[in-house]
Amino acid sequence: MKARIPEFQRSRTPMVARHPLLGTTVLLLIFALQCQSAALTGANSEAEEVPMGLGLVDALVEYHRTKGTHLDGPRCPMYPSCASYAHRAIRSQGWYGLLLFVDRLFFREGGDLSNRYPVAPRRLSEAPRYYDP
Repeated sequence: MKARIPEFQRSRTPMVARHPLLGTTVLLLIFALQCQSAALTGANSEAEEVPMGLGLVDALVEYHRTKGTHLDGPRCPMYPSCASYAHRAIRSQGWYGLLLFVDRLFFREGGDLSNRYPVAPRRLSEAPRYYDP
């Protein structure tokens, strides 16, 4: 006889465990949107428009770049700054650029950066920062 799982415990099961194809579907959707945006912008032109679905994210990044950073000062240890990198990546790469930004913000920026990145030249940044184009 199979034991029944109470309803309150079923809701704690991760969505991917309940629907095994969900992760694959999301990745395929992101890939399809990226291919569509690349086809619309052309191979040689850099996209200046905000890709579909990323308007709010781009607006938050732009607000942080123009107003938020001036309140507490620049704290990003890399050049270009995190907000500039996010703005450029989202506008030029779309959804893939958002993934690049999240990767840089949460995985590559922490810890000791001196053994992974060169120091940015003084002409690029007044403060010592690590160069990560």
